This record gives sequence, C-alpha cells and structure tokens, in this order.
Amino acid sequence: MTNQTPPPADRAALRQRIRLAIARQYLYEIGSGRTVDELDDAEFGTLADAVLAVLPEPADRAAVLHGAADHLARQADELWAPGRTAHTVMHADAAELRRMADETEEG
Repeated sequence: MTNQTPPPADRAALRQRIRLAIARQYLYEIGSGRTVDELDDAEFGTLADAVLAVLPEPADRAAVLHGAADHLARQADELWAPGRTAHTVMHADAAELRRMADETEEG
C-alpha cells in the first residue's frame, strides 16, 4: 500500500518529518530501546537541515496549475485549427512540457 499522507505545507513540518525518519532509522540500526518521543527536539536536526539544504524549493502550486490550465486552453484551440490532428498536437504538447521541465531544472 502506498503512503497517502499529504506533503507537509511548509519547510518546518518537512524538517520535522525528515528528522523523525532519520532518528527512527538510527535508533533501529543501533538497537536502542529509546523511541523518537524521548528525543530532544534538537537531536538529528542538523542532519535534517543537511537534507533540506539539497532539496529544491517547493513549487508555487497556483502557478503550476495556472500554467497547466493555460496550456490546456491553447491545446483545445490548436486541436480545432485547420489541418491539425490530435496526434500532432499531442506530440507538440509533449515537446513543450519537456522544454518547460528542462527550463525549470536549469533555473
């Protein structure tokens, strides 16, 4: 079964989830009788900060959704243009999405 937990809304919540995951694994591996509930909030925080430092900033969800809606509107217009087929429009859309992804990775 997959994890259906929604992603944390902010970096502080994400940091806490990372910290607890690292702590649980560490305590398990060393065979400690301690639980994460017994840990001080600062324990494993440095490791969580190191993980956060290499993660990209969260995407602006509204901007992503607006961009997708704009793209779908353009696609609908192109599908009804003279001489166009769904096949050519879909391939053009795939190329556009790849280009947008590449720009995001570079920026």
